[in-house]
Amino acid sequence: MKKIFALLAACVMLFSAGLSGAEEEEKIPKVDSFDFDLKFHLNAEAFPFRQQKQMQGYAELLEDLELKGNYSWCGETQCLDLHLQLIPVNDPDAALSFRLFGWLPNWLNVSSPLLG
Repeated sequence: MKKIFALLAACVMLFSAGLSGAEEEEKIPKVDSFDFDLKFHLNAEAFPFRQQKQMQGYAELLEDLELKGNYSWCGETQCLDLHLQLIPVNDPDAALSFRLFGWLPNWLNVSSPLLG
């Protein structure tokens, strides 16, 4: 009889511990994440005639670049994580990567192989 009572008491304690553990679970914050792939185009003819030649050079530079990455944001914690790759269209092996992450507005960090 004592064994049955001890087994029943153990089951009640395990069941109540499971319920209390379920109540203490923290709500997992929602994180929005987006992958992006951007290509640029600049219409040099839209600028005044005096600036068109200079803008044509900028237009050629922009058209030779591509921006890829991922943006993640958690509104509840105000946490940001942004991965960027600036990729030359003609030489993808020469891509530059950057990462911007942290908690807004107090703490932001930038990392890149360019920064060492």
